[in-house]
Parts: sequence; structure tokens; C-alpha cells
Amino acid sequence: FLNYHELLEANKRRNVFVSMENTAPLRIHDYSAFLDKVAVRPLKVFVSYSHHDTDIVNRLAVHLATLKRQQRIEVWTDQAILPGEQWDDVIKDNLNNADLVLLMLSADFVNSTYIWEKELAAALEIKPEGSVVPIYLRPFAFEGLVFASMEMVPKTPEEKLLAVSNWEDFDSACRQIVRDLEHLI
Repeated sequence: FLNYHELLEANKRRNVFVSMENTAPLRIHDYSAFLDKVAVRPLKVFVSYSHHDTDIVNRLAVHLATLKRQQRIEVWTDQAILPGEQWDDVIKDNLNNADLVLLMLSADFVNSTYIWEKELAAALEIKPEGSVVPIYLRPFAFEGLVFASMEMVPKTPEEKLLAVSNWEDFDSACRQIVRDLEHLI
């Protein structure tokens, strides 16, 4: 049952998702017909990655620029932490305030104690289903891990999961990731 007043209040707060009793979180934009004006703000995207994958993450960020220019997303990585800031607090704040979390998966991602115990655990605990997106960067054995049952990207035109690093054309892999993200926002 959709509570119109809760929907209005969430819209005033410029929320993207609204939690309703006994339902999964709903996207406000899906109910725009009920609202006089939908508060539009870019989705806040938190990128969780190993620093060993910085080059791939930065190259993917270039492809996300289309969505940024359309003001559909704001991307945050730990590269935005300023000297002197308490990095753990800044990361937690940005993760808590994110609408969407991108998990940049690789063996180095899994090997990072901080990512595994802090970022991944918090994302899976506090974020609604569908707002955590695993992106398969480099091949590694992920069977049996907590995100193994989640829908991962990118997939080839044949719907086969293929690590970004294994695509013949890096730009095609990134374009497919952007297409998949467009379906979420």
C-alpha cells in the first residue's frame, strides 16, 4: 500500500528511494504521476575499489561522465578525501549518503581487509536491494562469496559475464556498464 503523505515528504527531502511499510524501497520517480513536481537530484554514487584497480576505475569514470553531464549521478571515490580529513569518517559518511554503490570487483578488492570488513559489509547491510551493483573488473574466483549471487555487470551481447579486463575493447565494456546503470537511475 502506497502512503501518499510519506511519498510527498520523501520527495520534499529530495530522496531518491522511499521505504514503505512491508515493501521493498521504492523509487520516487516511479510514482511521479502522484506528485505535483518530482524533486530531481543526481543519484549519489559511491565507488568501492582497491587502489590496485585505480587505473581501470579512472578509465570507467570517464565513461560515467555522460551521466554526470546529464546531472543523473554524482560519483564519489576516496580520491576526493582532502589532506587532514579523517578518511574513515569521510568514507562512512559518503557510503551512508549514497543512493547507489558500485563494487569494483577483483582479487585485490576481496583481499582488502578495509573494503571487506567496512565498505562491503556496510553497503550490503544498509543499502536496499538493487542499489549495490557489482562490476566485474578483473577475473578471479568469486564463487561462494557474498556478492556471487548478485547480478553482475558487464555482460556481453550474448549475456555472458565477462571481466572488463577481458573484453577485446575496453570502451565497449564501459559502455555496457553505463547502459546497465541507466536502467537503475
